[in-house]
Order: sequence, then structure tokens, then C-alpha cells
Amino acid sequence: MTDKRLFVCMATLFALTISVYFRALSLGFVDYDDNIYVFQNPHIQTGLSKESIIYALTTFDSGNWIPVTWLSYLFDATCFGIRPVAFHATNVLLHVFNVTLLFIWLHLTSKSVWRSFAVAALFAVHPLHVESVAWVAERKDVLSMFFFLCMLIAYHAYSYRPNLWRYFLVAILFALGLLSKSMLVTAPFLLCLTDIWPGSTWNKVESAQVSHLRTRSLWVLICEKLPLLLMAIAIGLVTIRAQGSGPTTAFTSFSRIPIGYRIGNAITAYAWYIVKSFVPTGLCAIYSHPMKNISWPLVGVSALLLLACLIFVISMHRRHTYLIFGGSWFLISLAPVIGLLQVGTQSYADRYSYLPQIGFWIAVVWQLELWLRTSPAKRFVAATSLTFALVCFSILSIRQIGFWESAETLWNRAIAASPNNWEANRQLGMLCLQQQRFDEANRHFKSVIEVNPNLPDVLSSMGWIHQQRAELEEAQRFYQRSLALNPGNEFSVRNLVLVLKQQRKTADALPYLLLYTQRQPRDVNMLNQLGLIYARGGNFEQARLQFAQAKQVAPDDLPTRTNLGLALSELGKLDEARLNLQMVVDAQPTDANARVNLGLVLFRLGVKEAARQQFEAAIQINPNDQEARAQLELINQPSSTRSP
Repeated sequence: MTDKRLFVCMATLFALTISVYFRALSLGFVDYDDNIYVFQNPHIQTGLSKESIIYALTTFDSGNWIPVTWLSYLFDATCFGIRPVAFHATNVLLHVFNVTLLFIWLHLTSKSVWRSFAVAALFAVHPLHVESVAWVAERKDVLSMFFFLCMLIAYHAYSYRPNLWRYFLVAILFALGLLSKSMLVTAPFLLCLTDIWPGSTWNKVESAQVSHLRTRSLWVLICEKLPLLLMAIAIGLVTIRAQGSGPTTAFTSFSRIPIGYRIGNAITAYAWYIVKSFVPTGLCAIYSHPMKNISWPLVGVSALLLLACLIFVISMHRRHTYLIFGGSWFLISLAPVIGLLQVGTQSYADRYSYLPQIGFWIAVVWQLELWLRTSPAKRFVAATSLTFALVCFSILSIRQIGFWESAETLWNRAIAASPNNWEANRQLGMLCLQQQRFDEANRHFKSVIEVNPNLPDVLSSMGWIHQQRAELEEAQRFYQRSLALNPGNEFSVRNLVLVLKQQRKTADALPYLLLYTQRQPRDVNMLNQLGLIYARGGNFEQARLQFAQAKQVAPDDLPTRTNLGLALSELGKLDEARLNLQMVVDAQPTDANARVNLGLVLFRLGVKEAARQQFEAAIQINPNDQEARAQLELINQPSSTRSP
């Protein structure tokens, strides 16, 4: 009978999960990290190869070290090509596995079919989990959970009959989970919780079955977790390094968000996850961090909610161990992403609830079952309530999946859910900017600046919009504000230089270029721009130094060689000028200007015939080249008639 119930429960969970997430198979990729992970990643596009496997094992491209997740993308690309349906199908399939594994683990540990089914069903269809499943770039959530749940089942088997091989299996599965997503660093602590759950204080049937656990000393239980903890610490340190790698660190400095504001946001976030577990409305892809605009009254209300939950759990813990288990699981598993070490711009995120909600629903379901099991009428209420919740959650999840159709629908949804969502406005503004919808982009960027006025990329984008409208003064103002925050922004420097040139304020660009080239001494383009400003001001020696520095960085760069040759020519160093300009002509023999530049230097060196050949070649390339014709006429004049 029990086997039949298990089969029915698993079949029902499978059908329920597939019916909700079937819509995800029709989604495409979204231009929100999917490009980094899959459809614009050349390593993934090539499929499995020696080079792509090395890339998967070593890259920090995503700001994380997640080689197992990268390998899963490579597997999909190799088997099915870069087809969105294949990548979405893998995510959905992994979620189905996770739902089933969760049910199996709960049944193994608690021997309760219906409570295990209720927790797994709520986990399967809850709208907070849509982001983890419907977003291809969040494969790491469902994949890490798969290995984590396998690890829990393996640890359950190990706890009944400890031996080295079973422990080794636990460690391997834990490692695979960590290498899928580092959020599993809390897993050793969660395993400690499983040592006290299920407890004899709430389930007498299991007392004899798990009595052997009490014969294992606390010291043994702790020591066997230490190797796993060391693994978690190592991966955590690698992740911190990965988050800090790249042109800009993913970590937000404490000067931007002081510790007091982080603690306030963490309190609000914990309460938010609890509230949204029961009322999952208004969900979206990003919830902008309030930065220093945090609502302290909201923090206070959130703190009162958490305090009430804490008091309830403490008051009940002697009789109901599952409350301690579920509450501790929820608090511990959320700790790495609660914002004390702020990464990114989010205040909280739907995807972060994927692991913590297991503990939350265990506490809720077990407690409700205790309250409602005393009579058939109450059991009917419990069954009806669960069915109603699953239907509501399923409808909301199907609707939420639709928002992942494209990046534009994603950000429009976020703004509709929260009009002051500055990160959503920034993302949508950038999207409009790419599509040259300048008026819409301008409107979204203004909304961002009202809330968060110190974002260099938004300010430089505003400068670009005004530059396209020929509003040069406004463009200059925004570029300067952007560079005050990020002097190394090449986009802002380059365009500010162009704007200042258009306003005939070339000298004003000099300090920005100097600061930029000090920070980025290998940027050939900016070194050339700085040299050109010096040359226009008549300071050819400084111009030569800048062009020479650019040449050291890129010896074969033709514009650099041209600029250096012309500067040397102005300084009277004609032989050096000739060498540089000759290289340009050799590389681009059909460039009329290069021919003229070389001809002028040759003429000044007195090599008239060679100069004549260059001018004639320039005229042959471009018959309208007046400079070449004038110089050729000058060479052809009798020496007695030439101007002195």
C-alpha cells in the first residue's frame, strides 16, 4: 500500500511540475546574462572540445567559479546546438528531478508520505522558483540543488551505516554541488541540522529507527563535517576572488552601503522571503537595493515579524524539533546572499529562495498538520487548503514564466511591479539605447538618476543621448559627471574628447586624457588622442612621446605609426619619420594619404625621385588629391623658379 502511495505521489508531482513549467519550453534566450553564459559565448557555441573544457574548468566569466554548470551548458550545446528549447528543457528536467528527490529524502527521513508530498508540491510550483527554472543563466540553481539533494539522500544512508565509501560519495556529491553554485557553502551546517531531525520528541515511531544516531557522540558528528566545511571555505574563497576579478569588482564598497544599512536591508530581506512565501505577488527579475535610502520603518516592522517568528519557534521547540530545523535551515541557507557582503545591485532575489524554502515549508507543513490532524473535518480543511494553495501558486507561476519571454517584457514587468526600481529602469534604458529609442532611454535613465544619481554608466549613457541630439553642453556635463565617478571609463573619455573638439575646447580634454592614460597606459587609441591634442597645440615633443608609447604597446598599429611619423617630421627627425611612414605605405599601398605623407618627408630629405613616385601613386589612387598634385607640380618646377 505504501509503495502504491509513493508511486501515486511521485507521478502527481511529475505531472504537476511539468504542467506548470511546460510553458518555459517555448521561451527564447533573454539578453540578461544568457548572452554571457550561452548564445554569445564562443566557447559554449563550439560545444565540447579540449579548449572549451579547459575554459569551463578555469573561467571566472560569470563572476563565479562554476565549472560543473559550464560543462552542462557545453553538453547541451554539443547535443542540441544553441537552441533555447534544449537549454530550457534541461532546466525544467532538473527541477522535476529536484522535486522528486526532495519527496524521496523527506519520506526516507520522516516516513510521512503526505507531509513529504505537501512540501515537495509547494516547492514544485511556488512562483519564487520560476526565476531559477525559466532563466537559462540560472542553471546553477537547479543543478546545484540536484547534487545537494542527492547528497542528503547519500548522507541519510551513511548515517545508518557509516563507512568510508559512503562518506566519500557524500563528499563527491557535495563537491559537484559546490562547483555548480557556491551558495551551497552552508551545506555542512544543514547536514548538522539533519542529525537532529527527525526527532523523537515529535515522532515516536521513528525513535527506535534513529536511536543509533544518539549513540554517535556530538564530537563525531562535528568532526565528520569538518572536511566538508574545509571544501566549502575553499570554494567560498575562490568565489570571492572570482567576484572581485574583471575590470570592475562585483562587490559594493562599504562607503556606498555602510554596514548599518546592510544589516537593515538583511532584516527586511528575511521578512520579505517569509511574506512572499505565503503571498508571492509582485515578483520580478530584480529588486533594486535601496542603498542609503532604506526605509527604517519597514526595517522595524520586518524586525518585529522576525522576532515574533523567533519567539514562536523557541516556545515550541521542546515539543516540535522540526520548527528549529526548518527555521535554522531557512536562516542559515540564506545567510551567504542576504547582503552583508553585497554583490550586485539587488536587495533580494527570487532565485535565492530555491534552497531556503525547503526548510521553511517543512516547518510550516509539519506545524499545520499537527494543528489539523485531530479530526476528519480539520484534515479535510488541510487537504482543501493545500489544493487551493497549489492551484493559486501554479497560476501565478505560469503567469510569471511569461515575463521571461524577452528582456523587454522582463524589465517592463519589474517597473510595473515597482516604478522606482532603478535597476530595472537602467536595464530597460540600456535596451532602448541599443535600439536607438533615445526618448524612451532618456526617460528611464532620468528615473534612475532620481533614485541613484551616481551610476557612471547611466551618466555616460545620458551623455551619449545628448551627443546624438547635438546638445553638446549637456553631453559634456554628463560625461564629466561620469568621469568624476569613474576616471577609467573609456567610452566617456573618448566621447567627451569628441564633444569638446566639436565645441573647439580641445585643451579642456587634456586633463581627462592625462588621467585616463595614467590609469590605462596601454590604451593605444587614447594615447593617440592625447598625442594629437599636444600636436595641435604645437607641442610636438610631447606628442612624439605619446605616439612612441602607443607604438610600444602596438608596434603594428598603422594610425600610431602615421602619427609618430608626422610628429618626427615636425621635429626634423626625418629619417625616423621616413621609417614609420614607409611601414604604413607598405601595409596599405592603396592609401593615398599615406603616400602623400611619405612623399613630403622624402622631398624634405632631398630624395626627389622617390618623392615624385609617391605623389604620382597618390594621384593614381585618388585623382582629386590636391595636396599630391601641388607637391608634384612643385617637384617638376625648374629649380630656378621654385620659391625659396
